[in-house]
Amino acid sequence: SLKRKSVAGGGGKVKKSDEPITEKEPSVVLLPKPKPGEPDWVYVNEPIPYEIGYTAASAWECAEYAYLENMEKIFYLLRMHDMKLLPYKEYVKETLQEAMKEDNDKMHLVTNFQLMLNKVDDDYRHDDDMKHELYVRAKELYDLMTVIATERRERTLMKKAELIGQGWVANQAYTLANLYLSMMQVELDMYMDSLQVLNDYYMGIMRAIPKPEIQSRLSLAKNRMAMEEEIVISRLSSTGGHGGGELAHDHHCHEFNSVIP
Repeated sequence: SLKRKSVAGGGGKVKKSDEPITEKEPSVVLLPKPKPGEPDWVYVNEPIPYEIGYTAASAWECAEYAYLENMEKIFYLLRMHDMKLLPYKEYVKETLQEAMKEDNDKMHLVTNFQLMLNKVDDDYRHDDDMKHELYVRAKELYDLMTVIATERRERTLMKKAELIGQGWVANQAYTLANLYLSMMQVELDMYMDSLQVLNDYYMGIMRAIPKPEIQSRLSLAKNRMAMEEEIVISRLSSTGGHGGGELAHDHHCHEFNSVIP
């Protein structure tokens, strides 16, 4: 029909909207503010005197150097300590084995008994008197073997007690405990040095005179029984290139006195 043609042919007019077209502005994405501890967080941005800043930076470098040097020396001493365990284990094993082998006549007695038994004719083995004789000989062999085993056990236990009485294991345990206490001492000194540097920095911001020492040094008590061996190991490590030379010394940088008293 004509009506359909007009619609299909697009005869109708489209009205234009009179409303102005507005362009949308691009939205700005605000990044979250950094939190304390994150890389972009600014703790403080106040000027400080150059002398105080230079002193604090130098003290921190000295404390870090002392920390690394002392920890390296302790780790070396720990390796030296561990290297002595396997040789001592082999020494104990060989010593006890030698003690068990001393005066061991068990094989000789058994061989003689076998030779004696083989010499008995088959016709006499069923004789009651021969059976009684063989039983007595077997009982004597058993008693001798028991005596030898008991003596060997007592001799081995005495050698074991002698090894324990030397105190090697206890001394090594004391040395190991002292080395870990030395490590704790180094960590504690590093913590105290960090507090001192932070105190100097913020006192500089406030234009105040920093205190020479905000907290007295704490020394961890160590066992004195293993000190002599630690001194020997430490001297060997110094001659071997591990920890040779003295550390720079000021109120922030302390010599390594955790291993050598």
